[in-house]
Amino acid sequence: MVINKSLKIFLTDEDNFCLAMYQQCLENMGCKDITVFNTDKDCFANLPKMPDIVFAECNTDINAAIALLNRIKEFSADIYVVFLSGIEDCTYRNAAIQNGAYDYIVKGKNDVDTMQQVLCGITKIQSTLSHK
Repeated sequence: MVINKSLKIFLTDEDNFCLAMYQQCLENMGCKDITVFNTDKDCFANLPKMPDIVFAECNTDINAAIALLNRIKEFSADIYVVFLSGIEDCTYRNAAIQNGAYDYIVKGKNDVDTMQQVLCGITKIQSTLSHK
């Protein structure tokens, strides 16, 4: 699996342990440009830095997550949004995907492997688009 190691990644999670763990995992995959945030507000305020992908926490309030997704997509439709959630609920996942999220990853359920697959998928999409 090939990952574009120059992807600009934003990672947001209120839990500092999860934030540090996911950041380390992304670094172990070879990603270098990772910016972390504890709040969606801080993440949104930094969108002018144009991340390629936002891994955003989605735990108790799917409506707040969808609102963040909509704000990011209004800012730039080219930013991939992936939710990381401790909630394994098809309703949440379906709502996220139907509203434009690239993926919805359940924390603790092969989450790191799935993050790697997502990054490979985005790399493949970007490679295809750059060759057109």
